Amino acid sequence: MPRTPRDLAARMAARRRQAKADDGVERETFTQPREQARQTARAFLDPLRR
Repeated sequence: MPRTPRDLAARMAARRRQAKADDGVERETFTQPREQARQTARAFLDPLRR
């Protein structure tokens, strides 16, 4: 049983990391400057609105 909020947070974070490692999905993170990210999102989402 966790004794402090920090203990609980650490335990929950460890479970999340373990779950992500075991689900078989390969994840990638992409970063862009904010304005470029907005343009990319608009280009992706605009066709869905029609």
